[in-house]
Amino acid sequence: LQPTLTFGGLLFINLSMAVCDVMADTIIADNTATHPHLATDLQTLYVGSTGLIKLFFSSIKGIVFRLYGSRGLFGISLVCTFASIPLVLLGWFGEKCRDPRPQCTIGAACCPLSEHPARSIFSLAQLLALVGLLFAFGMLPFQPTPWLPPLLALPACIVVCAICYFYERRVSPTFAKVSIFLFLSRASQPNLVVLFKWYKETDQNCDPINPIDGLHPLPCFGPEFVGWLDVGGEIAFVIAITVYSVFLSRWRYRSIFATIQAALV
Repeated sequence: LQPTLTFGGLLFINLSMAVCDVMADTIIADNTATHPHLATDLQTLYVGSTGLIKLFFSSIKGIVFRLYGSRGLFGISLVCTFASIPLVLLGWFGEKCRDPRPQCTIGAACCPLSEHPARSIFSLAQLLALVGLLFAFGMLPFQPTPWLPPLLALPACIVVCAICYFYERRVSPTFAKVSIFLFLSRASQPNLVVLFKWYKETDQNCDPINPIDGLHPLPCFGPEFVGWLDVGGEIAFVIAITVYSVFLSRWRYRSIFATIQAALV
Protein backbone atom coordinates (compact mmCIF):
# COMPACT_ATOMS: atom_id res chain seq x y z
CA LEU A 1 0.00 0.00 0.00
CA GLN A 2 2.77 2.46 0.89
CA PRO A 3 4.56 2.29 -2.51
CA THR A 4 1.19 2.83 -4.20
CA LEU A 5 0.44 5.88 -2.06
CA THR A 6 3.95 7.24 -2.65
CA PHE A 7 3.58 6.81 -6.40
CA GLY A 8 0.16 8.47 -6.34
CA GLY A 9 1.45 11.38 -4.26
CA LEU A 10 4.44 11.94 -6.54
CA LEU A 11 2.19 11.76 -9.59
CA PHE A 12 -0.23 14.29 -8.10
CA ILE A 13 2.54 16.70 -7.09
CA ASN A 14 4.22 16.55 -10.49
CA LEU A 15 0.87 16.96 -12.24
CA SER A 16 0.04 20.02 -10.16
CA MET A 17 3.41 21.59 -10.95
CA ALA A 18 3.05 20.83 -14.66
CA VAL A 19 -0.47 22.31 -14.82
CA CYS A 20 0.59 25.47 -12.99
CA ASP A 21 3.63 25.82 -15.25
CA VAL A 22 1.48 25.54 -18.36
CA MET A 23 -1.03 28.04 -16.96
CA ALA A 24 1.75 30.54 -16.21
CA ASP A 25 3.22 30.11 -19.70
CA THR A 26 -0.23 30.68 -21.20
CA ILE A 27 -0.76 33.88 -19.21
CA ILE A 28 2.69 35.15 -20.25
CA ALA A 29 1.92 34.34 -23.90
CA ASP A 30 -1.41 36.19 -23.71
CA ASN A 31 0.17 39.26 -22.16
CA THR A 32 3.09 39.14 -24.58
CA ALA A 33 0.64 39.26 -27.49
CA THR A 34 -1.02 42.39 -26.07
CA HIS A 35 2.20 43.99 -24.75
CA PRO A 36 5.01 42.84 -27.08
CA HIS A 37 7.40 45.52 -25.80
CA LEU A 38 7.30 43.83 -22.37
CA ALA A 39 7.96 40.28 -23.62
CA THR A 40 11.43 39.86 -22.10
CA ASP A 41 10.43 41.66 -18.90
CA LEU A 42 7.42 39.38 -18.38
CA GLN A 43 9.52 36.26 -18.84
CA THR A 44 12.23 37.63 -16.54
CA LEU A 45 9.64 38.47 -13.88
CA TYR A 46 8.17 34.97 -13.96
CA VAL A 47 11.47 33.09 -13.96
CA GLY A 48 13.03 35.43 -11.38
CA SER A 49 10.12 35.12 -8.94
CA THR A 50 10.27 31.34 -9.32
CA GLY A 51 13.97 31.44 -8.48
CA LEU A 52 13.33 33.48 -5.32
CA ILE A 53 10.70 30.99 -4.13
CA LYS A 54 13.08 28.09 -4.79
CA LEU A 55 15.78 29.97 -2.91
CA PHE A 56 13.62 30.09 0.22
CA PHE A 57 12.54 26.44 0.12
CA SER A 58 16.07 25.23 -0.69
CA SER A 59 17.28 26.89 2.51
CA ILE A 60 14.81 24.95 4.69
CA LYS A 61 14.34 21.62 2.93
CA GLY A 62 17.48 20.09 4.42
CA ILE A 63 16.33 20.93 7.95
CA VAL A 64 12.80 19.68 7.24
CA PHE A 65 14.16 16.42 5.86
CA ARG A 66 16.45 15.92 8.87
CA LEU A 67 13.61 16.55 11.35
CA TYR A 68 10.61 14.99 9.60
CA GLY A 69 12.04 12.89 6.77
CA SER A 70 10.61 12.69 3.28
CA ARG A 71 7.07 12.83 4.71
CA GLY A 72 7.69 16.39 5.85
CA LEU A 73 8.72 17.45 2.34
CA PHE A 74 5.74 15.54 0.95
CA GLY A 75 3.42 17.40 3.29
CA ILE A 76 4.78 20.82 2.32
CA SER A 77 4.40 20.00 -1.37
CA LEU A 78 0.80 18.85 -0.90
CA VAL A 79 -0.10 21.89 1.23
CA CYS A 80 1.26 24.24 -1.44
CA THR A 81 -0.65 22.31 -4.09
CA PHE A 82 -3.98 22.49 -2.29
CA ALA A 83 -3.42 26.12 -1.26
CA SER A 84 -3.34 27.20 -4.91
CA ILE A 85 -6.77 25.67 -5.67
CA PRO A 86 -8.86 28.46 -4.02
CA LEU A 87 -6.83 31.10 -5.88
CA VAL A 88 -7.59 29.41 -9.18
CA LEU A 89 -11.31 29.06 -8.38
CA LEU A 90 -11.52 32.73 -7.40
CA GLY A 91 -10.04 33.79 -10.74
CA TRP A 92 -6.92 35.26 -9.13
CA PHE A 93 -4.81 34.46 -12.19
CA GLY A 94 -7.04 36.61 -14.40
CA GLU A 95 -6.63 34.42 -17.46
CA LYS A 96 -8.76 34.94 -20.52
CA CYS A 97 -11.76 32.78 -21.31
CA ARG A 98 -11.15 29.83 -23.60
CA ASP A 99 -11.00 30.64 -27.27
CA PRO A 100 -14.42 29.79 -28.78
CA ARG A 101 -12.75 28.23 -31.79
CA PRO A 102 -12.48 24.41 -31.83
CA GLN A 103 -9.62 23.16 -29.69
CA CYS A 104 -7.00 20.75 -30.96
CA THR A 105 -7.68 17.25 -29.64
CA ILE A 106 -5.77 13.98 -29.73
CA GLY A 107 -8.03 12.87 -32.58
CA ALA A 108 -7.22 15.98 -34.58
CA ALA A 109 -3.52 15.56 -33.87
CA CYS A 110 -3.56 11.96 -35.12
CA CYS A 111 -5.67 12.67 -38.19
CA PRO A 112 -3.43 13.45 -41.22
CA LEU A 113 -6.28 15.41 -42.86
CA SER A 114 -6.74 17.77 -39.91
CA GLU A 115 -6.05 21.43 -40.72
CA HIS A 116 -6.11 22.74 -37.16
CA PRO A 117 -3.35 25.39 -36.80
CA ALA A 118 -2.08 23.83 -33.56
CA ARG A 119 -1.97 20.29 -34.94
CA SER A 120 1.80 20.13 -35.48
CA ILE A 121 2.73 21.35 -31.98
CA PHE A 122 0.05 19.22 -30.29
CA SER A 123 1.20 16.15 -32.22
CA LEU A 124 4.79 16.87 -31.24
CA ALA A 125 3.81 17.09 -27.56
CA GLN A 126 2.09 13.69 -27.74
CA LEU A 127 5.04 12.04 -29.50
CA LEU A 128 7.62 13.46 -27.09
CA ALA A 129 5.55 12.28 -24.12
CA LEU A 130 5.39 8.81 -25.68
CA VAL A 131 9.14 8.75 -26.34
CA GLY A 132 9.80 9.85 -22.75
CA LEU A 133 7.61 7.10 -21.31
CA LEU A 134 9.11 4.41 -23.51
CA PHE A 135 12.63 5.52 -22.72
CA ALA A 136 12.01 5.76 -18.95
CA PHE A 137 10.43 2.32 -18.63
CA GLY A 138 12.56 0.69 -21.30
CA MET A 139 15.80 1.65 -19.55
CA LEU A 140 14.98 -0.13 -16.30
CA PRO A 141 16.16 -3.61 -17.43
CA PHE A 142 19.45 -2.15 -18.73
CA GLN A 143 20.49 -0.21 -15.60
CA PRO A 144 22.89 -2.94 -14.33
CA THR A 145 25.01 -2.49 -17.48
CA PRO A 146 26.67 0.95 -17.10
CA TRP A 147 27.56 1.52 -20.75
CA LEU A 148 24.24 0.42 -22.26
CA PRO A 149 21.93 3.35 -21.24
CA PRO A 150 24.24 6.02 -22.76
CA LEU A 151 24.56 3.93 -25.91
CA LEU A 152 20.77 3.71 -26.27
CA ALA A 153 20.33 7.39 -25.39
CA LEU A 154 22.27 8.48 -28.49
CA PRO A 155 19.75 7.21 -31.09
CA ALA A 156 16.92 8.42 -28.83
CA CYS A 157 18.34 11.96 -28.94
CA ILE A 158 18.63 11.76 -32.73
CA VAL A 159 14.98 10.67 -32.97
CA VAL A 160 13.85 13.52 -30.70
CA CYS A 161 15.76 16.09 -32.78
CA ALA A 162 14.30 14.73 -36.02
CA ILE A 163 10.75 14.78 -34.61
CA CYS A 164 11.16 18.33 -33.30
CA TYR A 165 12.44 19.65 -36.59
CA PHE A 166 9.78 17.83 -38.63
CA TYR A 167 6.88 19.30 -36.65
CA GLU A 168 8.27 22.67 -35.56
CA ARG A 169 9.59 23.76 -38.95
CA ARG A 170 5.97 24.12 -40.05
CA VAL A 171 5.67 26.90 -37.48
CA SER A 172 9.15 28.38 -37.92
CA PRO A 173 12.50 26.83 -38.96
CA THR A 174 14.25 29.17 -36.52
CA PHE A 175 11.97 28.02 -33.71
CA ALA A 176 12.80 24.40 -34.56
CA LYS A 177 16.55 25.04 -34.51
CA VAL A 178 16.41 26.85 -31.16
CA SER A 179 14.31 24.05 -29.69
CA ILE A 180 16.80 21.41 -30.84
CA PHE A 181 19.73 23.45 -29.52
CA LEU A 182 18.15 23.78 -26.07
CA PHE A 183 17.34 20.06 -25.98
CA LEU A 184 20.88 19.03 -26.94
CA SER A 185 22.44 21.46 -24.46
CA ARG A 186 20.44 19.84 -21.67
CA ALA A 187 20.85 16.27 -22.90
CA SER A 188 24.65 16.56 -23.16
CA GLN A 189 25.12 17.76 -19.56
CA PRO A 190 25.53 15.44 -16.54
CA ASN A 191 22.28 14.84 -14.69
CA LEU A 192 22.21 16.23 -11.16
CA VAL A 193 20.15 13.24 -9.98
CA VAL A 194 23.09 10.95 -10.75
CA LEU A 195 25.47 13.18 -8.79
CA PHE A 196 22.96 13.32 -5.92
CA LYS A 197 22.98 9.53 -5.60
CA TRP A 198 26.77 9.68 -5.51
CA TYR A 199 27.32 12.39 -2.90
CA LYS A 200 24.30 12.04 -0.57
CA GLU A 201 24.54 10.69 2.99
CA THR A 202 23.64 6.98 2.98
CA ASP A 203 25.02 3.91 4.72
CA GLN A 204 26.27 2.49 1.42
CA ASN A 205 28.08 5.73 0.55
CA CYS A 206 29.49 6.55 3.97
CA ASP A 207 30.24 3.08 5.39
CA PRO A 208 30.09 0.47 2.60
CA ILE A 209 30.34 -3.22 3.46
CA ASN A 210 32.76 -3.82 0.59
CA PRO A 211 34.57 -0.53 -0.13
CA ILE A 212 36.05 -0.02 -3.59
CA ASP A 213 39.62 1.26 -3.78
CA GLY A 214 39.79 4.66 -5.42
CA LEU A 215 36.03 5.27 -5.01
CA HIS A 216 35.26 5.13 -1.30
CA PRO A 217 34.78 7.01 0.89
CA LEU A 218 32.27 9.16 -0.99
CA PRO A 219 31.46 12.76 0.03
CA CYS A 220 28.44 11.76 2.21
CA PHE A 221 26.82 15.21 2.19
CA GLY A 222 24.00 15.55 4.71
CA PRO A 223 20.56 16.93 3.80
CA GLU A 224 21.33 20.38 5.22
CA PHE A 225 24.48 20.72 3.11
CA VAL A 226 22.66 19.46 0.01
CA GLY A 227 19.98 22.07 0.65
CA TRP A 228 22.60 24.81 0.84
CA LEU A 229 24.13 23.55 -2.39
CA ASP A 230 20.77 24.20 -4.00
CA VAL A 231 20.67 27.63 -2.35
CA GLY A 232 23.97 28.46 -4.05
CA GLY A 233 22.56 27.30 -7.37
CA GLU A 234 19.42 29.40 -6.95
CA ILE A 235 21.46 32.48 -5.98
CA ALA A 236 23.50 32.06 -9.16
CA PHE A 237 20.24 31.64 -11.08
CA VAL A 238 18.73 34.86 -9.68
CA ILE A 239 21.97 36.75 -10.40
CA ALA A 240 21.93 35.46 -13.98
CA ILE A 241 18.30 36.56 -14.41
CA THR A 242 19.20 40.03 -13.09
CA VAL A 243 22.18 40.34 -15.42
CA TYR A 244 20.04 39.26 -18.36
CA SER A 245 17.28 41.74 -17.50
CA VAL A 246 19.64 44.68 -16.99
CA PHE A 247 22.34 44.09 -19.60
CA LEU A 248 21.47 41.30 -22.04
CA SER A 249 17.73 41.56 -22.73
CA ARG A 250 18.40 43.55 -25.92
CA TRP A 251 21.10 41.22 -27.18
CA ARG A 252 20.54 38.56 -29.80
CA TYR A 253 20.30 35.08 -28.32
CA ARG A 254 23.21 33.76 -30.36
CA SER A 255 25.39 36.57 -29.00
CA ILE A 256 24.38 35.68 -25.43
CA PHE A 257 25.16 31.98 -25.93
CA ALA A 258 28.49 32.75 -27.61
CA THR A 259 29.51 35.12 -24.81
CA ILE A 260 28.58 32.62 -22.09
CA GLN A 261 30.46 29.78 -23.77
CA ALA A 262 33.54 31.98 -24.23
CA ALA A 263 33.41 32.94 -20.54
CA LEU A 264 33.15 29.27 -19.52
CA VAL A 265 36.17 28.36 -21.61
